[in-house]
Amino acid sequence: MIFLSLWDILIERFSYFGEAPLCNLNPESTFTVFGFTFFLCYRCLFIIVGLLATSILYPKSNKWMLSKRIQPIVGILLILPTAIDGILQYGFLVPSNNFLRISTGTLAGIGFGLLVEWIFRPKKRLH
Repeated sequence: MIFLSLWDILIERFSYFGEAPLCNLNPESTFTVFGFTFFLCYRCLFIIVGLLATSILYPKSNKWMLSKRIQPIVGILLILPTAIDGILQYGFLVPSNNFLRISTGTLAGIGFGLLVEWIFRPKKRLH
């Protein structure tokens, strides 16, 4: 029965494709071009942008490398504003705006990128 309800939720979400973002179904939280509403809200889009940018650029920047112990802490701290904004928005009905969605999404994407890089960083071999 749980599988059917999950399937129904997915079908319902995709029925709004082109009319509202699939993540939150709020057409005001994303951009519309020629009557087509983008399928991700600004927050989700910029999480992906920040994740990709950090995953590509961070390993190449030796100057800004964080220590192995500090990197996961910084990553989690960068994700926290998004979690707090999401909890306030959905749990307490505090309104959010697109600037806040873009900025917290970018920070979370960078934080996720740091965590991904930290997890998959090549280990130094001791010879």
